[in-house]
Amino acid sequence: MYNIDSNLDGDKKMRAWASMFAAFPFFDHVSVAKRTAKSVLWLGLMLLVFPIMVWCEETKGVDDQEFNGDWGQYFHGNLIIQLTNQSYHVDPVDFSVYLDGKLVLEKDLPYLSGRYIETLALQVPPGKHRVMIETKKGTAKISRTVTVKEPIFVVAFYWYYTDKDLYGPVKRHIEIKTSPTPLPQE
Repeated sequence: MYNIDSNLDGDKKMRAWASMFAAFPFFDHVSVAKRTAKSVLWLGLMLLVFPIMVWCEETKGVDDQEFNGDWGQYFHGNLIIQLTNQSYHVDPVDFSVYLDGKLVLEKDLPYLSGRYIETLALQVPPGKHRVMIETKKGTAKISRTVTVKEPIFVVAFYWYYTDKDLYGPVKRHIEIKTSPTPLPQE
């Protein structure tokens, strides 16, 4: 074992004590710094991983009734109309949406790289319904009859390009598609 001689002067005594503590890695200043850095890294890693673990645990128990793909309930309606402007030449497009002859929405939609989607959820009685969508600024109009039994999505795209390359030129028009699922929100 170590014996610190009481006859050593102060400086030598201090070095003797330091060498004694250096024999134990716990007291070594470098290893203390390393342990502290490792502890901080582990703490940081856990702070990143823990929320992910909690989120995974929370989503693991989702009931089939809660997540059954019934998009109509998510949008609180059985006739969901989605609009998007796919033309940077007409920005914004002034959409007017009519359902069975009644105006239900007037909205200016920006282009925003064609990714902006306006969604209108309506609860209508089952049966046939006439959807008409027009734009005065974009000079286009379309009408479609849809049959509502289960939730249905009516997705309308406004198109107009004057470019001669790629897909152009494309005349001004509104395209309608129907689907049991919504247009993906990008």
